[in-house]
Amino acid sequence: TGVQTCALPIYKTAEVISALKAGKPVISVQKKGLFTKTNTFIVLRGIDKNGKILVNSPEDTKKSIYKSSYDLGTQIAKTSSTFLIIN
Repeated sequence: TGVQTCALPIYKTAEVISALKAGKPVISVQKKGLFTKTNTFIVLRGIDKNGKILVNSPEDTKKSIYKSSYDLGTQIAKTSSTFLIIN
């Protein structure tokens, strides 16, 4: 059967927030920018007490991204090409 996902365009940030609040991880396909020098994906794993997004990145070997939180609209969506909600 595999993993079930729902693809969303980058302007659907309210739906991303709803998914995270429901405990669903969200994959963001990233272009060159804050999280990568080329292209990669990051996993949005939750929301902190200030409403910022918690992120896992396969390129984060020093855990600096893991230890930080990010604004969905101005930092994550800015370089995202799509969001995939994992159902």
